[in-house]
Amino acid sequence: YSAAIEFLSSNGIVSGYPDGTYGPEKILNRAELLKIIAEGSAKNSNQSPDIFDSYDNTKCFNDVKASQWYTKYICYAKANKWVIGYEDGKYFKPDQKVTFVEALKMTFKAFSLNYDEISNPWYHDLVDQASHANYIPFNMNGFNVNLHRDQMADLVTRILKAKEGI
Repeated sequence: YSAAIEFLSSNGIVSGYPDGTYGPEKILNRAELLKIIAEGSAKNSNQSPDIFDSYDNTKCFNDVKASQWYTKYICYAKANKWVIGYEDGKYFKPDQKVTFVEALKMTFKAFSLNYDEISNPWYHDLVDQASHANYIPFNMNGFNVNLHRDQMADLVTRILKAKEGI
């Protein structure tokens, strides 16, 4: 997935860790996920990354403190109904690992991609739509498995390139 990571990096969507690494094999958490899809969505809609800054001092969930590196992305996502949260919107759980289907749902919402939200199980049409559009990373081996950073880079790259007609 080096090409996908490079694509996102060259478009200012990801920059990696302070030590200069990306950690492609690391399992993605919910905060990291929203940073990637928020930046990707902004790029897709030609919006400045500054769009998130007004959410930096917001406390949108009980477990999302103001002015953390991820606050602005999570609170922007909540304001735009990409996420609802756990326990009727009280908690987001930013450090919790994210599964492929959870990530797919948030990503589809962020990129305004259509799917039937009433399918059974809840992710059936979501996965079907992603499959038909060729968005699913080639090494996904299940729907309810943890998503790695390189797989997320691939997913977002596939969506951005499809929307750009590349």
